[in-house]
Amino acid sequence: MPERQTGRRVNIYTPCKTAMQSAPAENSITIEFTKDESLGNKWADPLMGWTGNNDVMRSIRLSFSTLEAAKAYCEKHGYIYEVLESPEKVMKGKSYVTKFQQRGYKKISDDF
Repeated sequence: MPERQTGRRVNIYTPCKTAMQSAPAENSITIEFTKDESLGNKWADPLMGWTGNNDVMRSIRLSFSTLEAAKAYCEKHGYIYEVLESPEKVMKGKSYVTKFQQRGYKKISDDF
């Protein structure tokens, strides 16, 4: 492990599900490295216009099955970690009829 990598700050969090998923998200834990100010800022390549950076670790995300495994990895490599708690999502049960009641649709007659 390079000397400059020890003491890096990382965030540990549970990623939210993507827009393409209708089922609950997997219970995986992700480690993401924060920006290291000592490595400098991004720059634009004058020829191609691509964005460059000295911080290679910024683009790396590691996934773990448990929070304890992610913490153990950080402690083993000497990273300073912060656990970001995701808020609990509260699901309210609704019936099919409540969709129309909330929008203000009115019943026309009792014949139907």
